[in-house]
Amino acid sequence: MFSTVGPAIFQEFEVDYFAPLAERFGLVYYGCCDPLDKKINEVRKIPHVRKISMSPWADQENGARQLKGEFVFSRKPNPAFLAPDHFNETIIRDDLVATRDICAAHGCPLEFILKDISTVHYEPQRLFRWAQIAMDVVEC
Repeated sequence: MFSTVGPAIFQEFEVDYFAPLAERFGLVYYGCCDPLDKKINEVRKIPHVRKISMSPWADQENGARQLKGEFVFSRKPNPAFLAPDHFNETIIRDDLVATRDICAAHGCPLEFILKDISTVHYEPQRLFRWAQIAMDVVEC
């Protein structure tokens, strides 16, 4: 909803309203589909934030640099990689490795959450294979 607004509007119409709600909870996960890499300063103002979403449209390097290891980098890899006619494991692995390496360089704890899947091209085993690739990447 706020993906195309600047930090000031995001502050006024999201953070200022959400912060009092977040204050009531112990730990908060913030974000979903919006690219938050240019709004980290505003997200920091939300009480008790522990995890910040990094959608497929976020600049990962910029996001990790700003998180500075103070928050979990909650990466949402692009689900479109599961949809083409040909399931390309190399693209998936390269994407996950890039995220892992960026987070390692900036000391960010990392989690992967695959979501918003529209299709797996009638091959549900792609989900299992994606999970195997992700585990291989994080166990290296």
